[in-house]
Amino acid sequence: MSVCFTMSVADEHDLVDDRLARLRAAYPDSRIVVFPEHCGAWPRDVEVRPIERLHAVGCGGLIVERHLEAFIASGCAWWFKVDPDTVAWRPLHHLPEDTYFFGSLQDGESGPSLQGGCIGGTRAAAAALLASGALRSPLLLDPEASWARDHPNLAARVRFGLVHAWACRAAGIELRDHPEIR
Repeated sequence: MSVCFTMSVADEHDLVDDRLARLRAAYPDSRIVVFPEHCGAWPRDVEVRPIERLHAVGCGGLIVERHLEAFIASGCAWWFKVDPDTVAWRPLHHLPEDTYFFGSLQDGESGPSLQGGCIGGTRAAAAALLASGALRSPLLLDPEASWARDHPNLAARVRFGLVHAWACRAAGIELRDHPEIR
């Protein structure tokens, strides 16, 4: 399977080595790209693309865009954005072919989203989302007008999955539940 994993690392550094080892065990030929906020020592088989606070509201969907760009550049067919606390137990038995993103679908007041710890997608879905320009929408700079609409508690915390879901809705890209992702 041609799989690219991307992971932002802001904290939970103590988990990263174990999680990378688990990803390698489940997907030995995968591409792994890590986006750390601070430089450090990383395994040689991991691509490192340092970022600086791209999760801030003022950056809109830039962090999502960086993850998707790394995936597209990898040449892989499937993408997974995982958090440092996401545990890979085994490879998935089925990966979709259609143009959509997948994971643990959750309903929200501002619309459905994928739980941000593990978001998957096809190459076609990633390319469509990048081409749509939704991740650069000025609305993302105003959470109450976009991804945190009518939910004041969400405005206090930026989450990759919520920005991603809003951009997918704006671009008309479907989000689906995947029974193997919890």
